[in-house]
Amino acid sequence: MNVQREGNFVKKEDISFPESQDLEDVIKQILEIDSNARNITDTAMKARIGAEQEVEKKKQELHDTFMERAKNRIEIIKADEGKIATEALASADNLVKINLFQLNQIAEEKSEGWINEIYSSIIEI
Repeated sequence: MNVQREGNFVKKEDISFPESQDLEDVIKQILEIDSNARNITDTAMKARIGAEQEVEKKKQELHDTFMERAKNRIEIIKADEGKIATEALASADNLVKINLFQLNQIAEEKSEGWINEIYSSIIEI
């Protein structure tokens, strides 16, 4: 296509078009290029969607793995804490039993003296 310009404008009569066979070939090439471009775009979009789906799948897998590990860790901690609490409770129970036994011994040893002391203080009043 020969185009002659005068400044920034092209005169209509200065434009020459190729023969109709050449024009048909050019149109076929343009349509072929357009078709190829659409195929490339479709392929790229499918790849993009596939990649996005894969990323979402991996994200969910990581989340599930993390949650499973967290649940397992919580169960281990619960078991450990339960064991520690049971041991602490048993220790406190033993201490209470020892203290109660000691208080009962002291009460047995000193109850008669306490009774006499209280009786004496009441009598003196």
